[in-house]
Amino acid sequence: MVVVAVTGGFGTGKTTVSQMFSERGAEIIDVDEIVFELEEPGQIAWHNIVNEFGKTVLNADKFLNRGKLAALVFNDKAALQKLNDCVHPEVLLETRKRIQMAKTRFDGLVIVDIPLLFEVNWQKHFDQIVVVTASEKTVLERIAQNRKMSAIEINQRIQSQFPLAHKKQRANFVVDNDNGLSETRHQVQLIFQQLVG
Repeated sequence: MVVVAVTGGFGTGKTTVSQMFSERGAEIIDVDEIVFELEEPGQIAWHNIVNEFGKTVLNADKFLNRGKLAALVFNDKAALQKLNDCVHPEVLLETRKRIQMAKTRFDGLVIVDIPLLFEVNWQKHFDQIVVVTASEKTVLERIAQNRKMSAIEINQRIQSQFPLAHKKQRANFVVDNDNGLSETRHQVQLIFQQLVG
């Protein structure tokens, strides 16, 4: 079994590319989904965050107010590091557990959709790395279509991540997701063939 991290920049289309691998039979582990699960009320990352930032980051239903939390951390590197320390160790633990579970029932390709692979320095946990790229113009258009975020919020998210050029240099494979879905799908097919032999 080959375990592959799919990463990229904010809005480059990592999830789209992961879905294309899934269409070819790969099993997908979505790290964002794991984060959301571990941040539900009563879960360990939720407790860590509340202990660190206080109950002011909660809504009335006890779920995290993600907008308020984002406003606290995206302009403050120390606060962002504290948030990462609350969440990332638990996420890595759960991700590795799910990879092991996949190995017991599956002998094919496992794709881990992970936005912050390089930022959290988890490269060593994967056999191969696929980086998804797109131009700034395409990224901004996609985010404007799919998310209700201001230009300032979008810029903060992009600035909080490593530059795409840095990620591309450290990738085993690069998918250019800038020229339509059919071209992206073709690139994924070629990478899939190389990964599964």
